[in-house]
Parts: sequence; structure tokens; C-alpha cells
Amino acid sequence: MAEIQAIVQRLNEAPFRMNLRLPDLDEKNGTELLEVLKIVLSELDPSHDVDLRDEEPDVRVHRTLQFLKLMKFQVPQDAADAAERFRQGLMVGERGVVYSVLYWLLQRLPSLQKRAYLARYLAPLEVDEACFQDDGFARLMQVNEELKQEFKKVHKALDQLRSTDMRPNELRSDIKQLEEERRLLVERIEGLRRGNEGKRGFPEMLEATKAFRLAQEDDQKQVGRREEQRTLLLAAEARLEKVRERERELQVTSGASGSPEAILEQLEREVGHSMERAQHELPRALKVRRSRLKELEHERSKPQRSKQDVMELQQFLRMLEDQLDEVRSQLDKTVAASGDGRIPMYLRHTRNAAQKLAECQDQMDNLRRQQEELREQIAIKERSMEEMNMENGQKFMTKEQKKVLVTKLKEKSNTYKTMKKELAEQNAELVVLHRTEQLLKSQAGKLDINLTLLEAQQGVSGFRDTQQRLEKASEATATTDKEKGRLIEEITQRVNMMQRELAGRKEELQPLMKQLQSERQRKREVEGTYNERKAAYDQVAVGLQLNLSELERACKDLEAECFQEESKYHYTNNMKAVAEAKWMKVQQEEKWGKGEGRLMRDFQTYMELYNDKLRSQQDLSRQLRKQQQDIRKNEGPNSKQREMFTQMHKLLLAKQASTTAAAEAADAEYKAATDEGMGYGGYGGYAVGVDALAYGRNPAGGANVMTIEQGA
Repeated sequence: MAEIQAIVQRLNEAPFRMNLRLPDLDEKNGTELLEVLKIVLSELDPSHDVDLRDEEPDVRVHRTLQFLKLMKFQVPQDAADAAERFRQGLMVGERGVVYSVLYWLLQRLPSLQKRAYLARYLAPLEVDEACFQDDGFARLMQVNEELKQEFKKVHKALDQLRSTDMRPNELRSDIKQLEEERRLLVERIEGLRRGNEGKRGFPEMLEATKAFRLAQEDDQKQVGRREEQRTLLLAAEARLEKVRERERELQVTSGASGSPEAILEQLEREVGHSMERAQHELPRALKVRRSRLKELEHERSKPQRSKQDVMELQQFLRMLEDQLDEVRSQLDKTVAASGDGRIPMYLRHTRNAAQKLAECQDQMDNLRRQQEELREQIAIKERSMEEMNMENGQKFMTKEQKKVLVTKLKEKSNTYKTMKKELAEQNAELVVLHRTEQLLKSQAGKLDINLTLLEAQQGVSGFRDTQQRLEKASEATATTDKEKGRLIEEITQRVNMMQRELAGRKEELQPLMKQLQSERQRKREVEGTYNERKAAYDQVAVGLQLNLSELERACKDLEAECFQEESKYHYTNNMKAVAEAKWMKVQQEEKWGKGEGRLMRDFQTYMELYNDKLRSQQDLSRQLRKQQQDIRKNEGPNSKQREMFTQMHKLLLAKQASTTAAAEAADAEYKAATDEGMGYGGYGGYAVGVDALAYGRNPAGGANVMTIEQGA
């Protein structure tokens, strides 16, 4: 029921939104259920969106089964014809089969969508093996595999990009900012070059700066080389110390009077042992590692199991353990009942042997893990030694490089402080200049007024303005001419430089072009040889694969037959043990019947024991029948007496209520009489109430229930 509720809930959610209820789903027939299954499959793969009336049932079932296999759906295999029943259920729309498929698909819909998308491009093609004999077809299949590998790489890169925090808009903004900074730096460099190009001694200073920078870089390289040489020296000294230690060990091993020939023989034996290990042990270990890696990759490619799947598997495991415990307990009971003392001994020996085997296997696994860890440590040490011995193999920053970096940072810090100080001085000077400018402007304004008055007195008003305009026009014309000449000269120089560079590049590329042509020719030859050998390899591989498949199929058939025969053997042995136990019981009964021993102190045989039990049960049955007759006989009087007791109980309850009410009324009357000062009359009323209570009557009258006789 929970499974059907989960199906309805998922079908009512996005992207299906079917607005179903449990009765609606239950009322659907086989065709309508297949239509629902088609909608779910179409959401995973649009190729399943086919009208059921336009497609043959066999084709539809085959397509659905193939897709479910790609999605790693486990088709039932618990019986010989389970797969065929599942196929028939898909064909006719059987409710149980469709529900199981729908529940599995809807619970894993997001992961299956990704798997279905990848299956369109990575699913293996079903091709006849005879087609691989064609070289062209083999090349196409190879290209297909290469494209699949490329697709995997691109898809993984895309997943990594989607998992990163950087977004495309942020990347674009960063790139734009970097390009803007680069443009500003180029403009600043060009401005500095143009501003200092006309100064005397600038080319010499530029060359000296360049030489100084190259010298600094060379100095840094020399420091790095010196550090590398020091590292190499330390590594060489370590190797020398190891060789000397090895020499001492060889001398101790070969004895005090060991000759060089004996040492060489020892070394040759060790080299032979190392060669043997490199040729046999290491390839086997590598093969095991690769197979383990393939298994891990295969497990990784499977869809992740949910918590519900894990709980179901754990529940199934507990059920199997309970069944195993029940079988063991039944086996122990059967053995105990058989009376044969040898079977428990055999069982104990078998369990001890199995326990010892498990312990040995655990020890073997631990030793193998330790061996693998030691091999990994040896490989890590060897790689570290190789990296130490390689030139320019420094991956991390060395001590000298850190010192150089600290020196650069100090130089830049000092430069920053100096430029900051110069900026402060220039700002102070700018303030002084600004004040001077204001003073000069005020004086210039006064002079302009005086000159204007003087021009008016001389009769030449506007002379200075006209002169200034003419000077500005001439300066602007001179500046424009100068700029044009500079631009023309600069363009000419750039054109000449580009022509020289183009000619130099052509000369440099000419031998490379010739070499490229020869390499292309060599590449075509090598590619032809490779294709030939690849085709031969593919042919051999296909044949070996066919033989391997046939051998595996035969092995599986024989293994299944072996399991079946073993099951029959165990069943026959159990039936034999049961028959032997029964036969021994019959033999004991015959011996006890002849007087050879007794079953118990009071009974000689099982027959006497069972007859005694039968008699006791018959006596008990007669007693129970007699009790039943007595109960039926006295049923009427007993019922009448019970009814009378029930009525009496009701009368007593009514009497109790009446008495309580009368007492309360008497108390109230006495209190009222006392408050009003009525004297003895009040007490008389109280006496009447007490009298009534004493004799079982209320003041209004009524008989005492306890005086009624039972026969009245």
C-alpha cells in the first residue's frame, strides 16, 4: 500500500501533474497502466513517446527491457520462468509488474534522468562480430570509442564548472577588468617612452636598466641552480652512504675473507631476484590493482543506493540470518533426536574447521593489505628519490626562492615608501605653487587694467587681445604640423620594422616548413603501419573474446549443475537421516516389546505410554461433559436467583439515597427551628427524624427492605 501511495504522490508532482487518487489508479486497466509507464519513460528518454496502438507489443517490450537494463533495473531472477513472467506482465500491463517498475523509476527519477542522457551517447552498440573483420568498420568503431572518451571528458569538465562558485558573468567581468588593466599599463609604458624619448642619455639609461634586470634574473637563476646543485650533492652523498652501507653488509654476509668475486656473485643473485620480481610479481600486482580499479569504477558508475535501499537490504540480510538460525536449530534438534553421538561430533569438527578457515582467510587478507601498503610506501619513496634526482624538478618553492621573494617584497615596500614621500613633498609644493598662482593672477589682473587704460590713452584699444589671438593661432598651427610629422615618421618606422620582422619570420619558418612536410610524410607511414597492426590485433582479440565467452558459458552451466547435484545430495542425506531415526525408533519399540529394556520406569514401550495418555484424556473428557450437563441443568434457577439479587441491589441503592435525603432534611429543619427559637417543638421534629432513621422508615413512611422475606 505504501508503494502505491508513493507512486500516486510522485505522479501528482512535477513534471507529471496527473492529479490522481488511489482509487483512480486502482481502476485503470492494463492498457492505461502501460500508458502511464510510457509517460514516465518518455520523461527520461523522448524516444519512448510512441503511441501504443501504432507499435507491436513485442517491439515495445524489447525496447522497454533494453532501456531498463541500461538504467540498471534488476529483472526478477528468483525462479526459472521469472524473467518470462516479467516480460509477459510488461506486454499485457499486469498491475504488479507495472507498479514495481513505476515505483523504482519514480524513486530515482533525478539520477535516472542524468543516466538516460548519458546512455544516448555512451550506450554500447549491438553489432555482429563478423563486421569487425572489415577494416573500415573497425576504424569507425575506434573513432566512436574516441568520441565517447572525449564526451566523457567534456561532461566531467562541465560538471566541475557547474559545481564551482564562479559564474560566467563573473568570469567575463574579471576578464574585462584584466584587459582594462593591461591596456592602462601599455598606455603608461608608451607614455613614459614618448615622454623620455627626446631626453639626452635616455637610450643608455634604458639599456643599463635592461642589463640590470637581466643580471637580477640571472642572479636568481644562479641561486636556484646553486640550491639544486646542493640538493643533488646531498642526494649523491646519501646514495654514496647507502652504497657503503651495502658494501659493509655484503662483506659481513660473504665473511671476513670474502673475495670480490663472491661479492659480485651475491650482487648478481640479488639482481636476478629483482629481475624476477620485476618480471613476475610486479606485473601480477599491477594486474590485481587494475582489476580492482575496474571494479571500483564499475561500482562508481552504478546509481547511488538510497537509505531505503540500504534498509531493505539490511532487513533481507536479517531475514536470511533468522532462517539460517532456524535451520541450524532444526538440524540440532534432528541430530539430538536421532540418538547418534557421531553426528554432533562431525558437526563440531566441521564448524571448527570453518572457523579456522575464516581466521586464516582474515589473516591472509591482513597480510595482503600490509603487503600492499608496504609496496605503496616503497613506490612513494622511489618517486620522491626520482624527483630529487631530476633537474628542474622542483615543484614547490625552495628556500632560496623564498628569500628572493622576500627581497623583492622589501624592495617594493621601500619603493612604495619613497614614492609616497615624494608624493607628499609634491603635494606641499603644489600648495605653494597654487598660492603663488593666485597672487600672480591678482597682479596680472591689475596689470591688465593698467594696460587697458594705457592703450585707451594711446588710441590703440584691443591691441593686446589681437596679438594674443595671432600668437595662439600660430602656436596651434606649429603644434599641428609637428604632430603630423611625428605621426608620419612613426608610421614609417613601424612599417619598416614590420617588413623586417616579416622577412625574418619567413626565413625562420622556411626550415620548419620543410621539417613539417617530412614529419607529415613520416606520420602517414606510421599511421598506416599502426592501422594494419591494429586491425590484426582486433581480429585476434575478437576470436579470443569469442572463445572466452564460450568457456565462461560452459563454466557457468557446469557450476549450476554442480550446485544442483550438491543440493540433491544434501536433501538425500537429510531424508536418509530422518528415515534412519524413524527406523531406530521402530527397532527400540520392538526390543522393548520383547522385554529387552524399558522406555520409562512406568511404561515399557511407546504404545503403553500413548495408551495411558489416551485413557487420561478420555477420563478428562467425561468429567468435562458431566460438568457441562450440571451447568445446563441448573441454568434456570441460577439465572432467576441472579435476577433477584440484581433487583435487591437496586432497592438497596434507592433506600440509601432516600435515607440520605431524609437525614439532610431533618438537619435543615432542626437548624431552622434553633435559629427561630421554636423550643421543644424543634427537638420533637428532630426526634421524629431520628426515630425514622432508626427503624428503617423515612418521615413520609415506607417499609424497610431488610424485613422483606425472600419468598414474598
